[in-house]
Amino acid sequence: MKVLVKKTTNLKENVREIFSEFPTLKKLKNKKVVIKPNWVSPRKSDTGVTTDFKLVEQVIVQLKKGGAKIVIAESAGYDFDPRETFRILGTDYFTKKYKVPILDTRDCPTKTVNIDGKVLKKIKVPREILGVDLIFNLPKLKTHMLTGVSFSLKNLLGLLPLEERRKAHTLGIHQAIVDLGKFFKKTAVIVDGLTAMGGCGPVFGDVIRPQVLIASESALAADLACCKILKINFKKIDHLRLAREQMEFDGLEIEGIRDFKIKKFDLPKVSIIYRGIYRSIFVLEEILSPFFKKSIVAWAVTRFGTMPFILREKVKDKKELIRICPVRAIGDDLEINFEKCRFVRCLRCYDKFPQAVRLKGFSKPSE
Repeated sequence: MKVLVKKTTNLKENVREIFSEFPTLKKLKNKKVVIKPNWVSPRKSDTGVTTDFKLVEQVIVQLKKGGAKIVIAESAGYDFDPRETFRILGTDYFTKKYKVPILDTRDCPTKTVNIDGKVLKKIKVPREILGVDLIFNLPKLKTHMLTGVSFSLKNLLGLLPLEERRKAHTLGIHQAIVDLGKFFKKTAVIVDGLTAMGGCGPVFGDVIRPQVLIASESALAADLACCKILKINFKKIDHLRLAREQMEFDGLEIEGIRDFKIKKFDLPKVSIIYRGIYRSIFVLEEILSPFFKKSIVAWAVTRFGTMPFILREKVKDKKELIRICPVRAIGDDLEINFEKCRFVRCLRCYDKFPQAVRLKGFSKPSE
């Protein structure tokens, strides 16, 4: 399985070259293509969290040149407000400039399908995704506190509505990821490594800047190549170990891997107890979901997870600090309104004024 690794010098040219290298991307006329980025939260791409708009744009340009019919499918993570996430990120840029619709996978018509997986038997899938000719997977190169890494296969989970994501966590997240990978077979992948995230990903880890793209027609091959590049033993990542055992694989052919070096990519240091507690919360929500509309998982993560607080004595530009908050959660007294910030946590204040804003919570990045 071919994987192309490119050190990014000219993004437009790099993406064009990737399209010219893979047969799947040469026959696109009148094909329906779903672009799946990673827009899990309102954090900017240069923090290593979300797929870079510049990459998404160049992929759209090439798809349109080939005559493809395009839709973007994505939604925010469990503990983020999807509407605010899209608004703050500015995803309407693609609908306005390129007339590409964006499907919020949390809130769209679905159809129950039998995927005959080991843990996922029947799942609800957005109707607009079923029967597409190609899923163009644009994941971020980053870590994940529950799954070790979040590359191509893990990114497919975002195609499902929340209740199916909850089911995946409840029944076994690693095998569920593999089940989805076997179901969504028609894929092309470009992993966004323009910026990446190590440590406590997928949202609040440490920024790394590899300036690299990893492309393939196979999500599994792309993920194994990412591990090789980052010097990670894929067998330590449970869903990749299972995928290697259960999915079709005819070897790895990597081109361009010698073109660059990357500094050490630290995986999350998370105990079995932590993962067990996290899964237990999903199980509890699954049991109680018929009786409660609000998510227990979202409540727990937003209550005890990463939140900013302001050191008043270190604020040098009060007006700008207040202005930069996209949900107006910072008051004149420099107190942060928790409820306004709770399901957003874009950390624009922290990114712009790291000397005056600190973070608290179990998933905060190292400082």
